[in-house]
Amino acid sequence: MPVFLKCLLILHIAGGTAGLISGTIASSVTKGNRTHKLSGKIFFWAMLLASVAALVLSNLPGHKNVFLFAVGGFTFYMICSGYRIVHLKRSTKQNIKLFAAVDYAIFLYGLFLVSTLHIWELKVLSREKILVLYLVYSVWFV
Repeated sequence: MPVFLKCLLILHIAGGTAGLISGTIASSVTKGNRTHKLSGKIFFWAMLLASVAALVLSNLPGHKNVFLFAVGGFTFYMICSGYRIVHLKRSTKQNIKLFAAVDYAIFLYGLFLVSTLHIWELKVLSREKILVLYLVYSVWFV
């Protein structure tokens, strides 16, 4: 296994594990307290690491994996959307004028990801994987 692939795989696993643990902690404590905020920040950065590593891993030569690309892409989309919602919530409380370019960029990324998967599914994905993708992720775009 090449060193670059091994490093990406370790980063992906470490980020996913840290995200799973910190997400569990963040959801099990009282919202708004120090532990919740710290766990949420760790969750965001860990899942960002895992999703970016998944996107790179899924496109390496000889290791193409459309399902990993879909999961990594949707994870990236959802954590960016969640971060943006928290940012908007803080900005609204401070009466700051909001700039919507980031919102449009996140929307366009999600639209690009979905359209790319529709094209790829015709070539690569099995019917079972397509069903899982639609069942799990279709709610996010409704």
